[in-house]
Amino acid sequence: MKWCFLSEINVHVCNAYKLSRDCFVGDKVPKDNFAHERTFAPPSIVCFVVVIVLGLLGTSLSVGFLFFNLYYRNNRYLHIYVMT
Repeated sequence: MKWCFLSEINVHVCNAYKLSRDCFVGDKVPKDNFAHERTFAPPSIVCFVVVIVLGLLGTSLSVGFLFFNLYYRNNRYLHIYVMT
């Protein structure tokens, strides 16, 4: 058995047009497959803090608008006149 290196591409045994079984270990062509590897990447502290601050800012703004609307719900500065 013989290893096939890039420097041997032009050799008769391992040319680009006719691959011999001598080029592969174990006398068989290896299967083409994907290797999936799962890795854990912790989030960045800066991104985590920015997301938390923006979430708290949005929540406090919406609660502020809710209390503003409840407090001033009886004030009507715009009157809609319907002409018939």
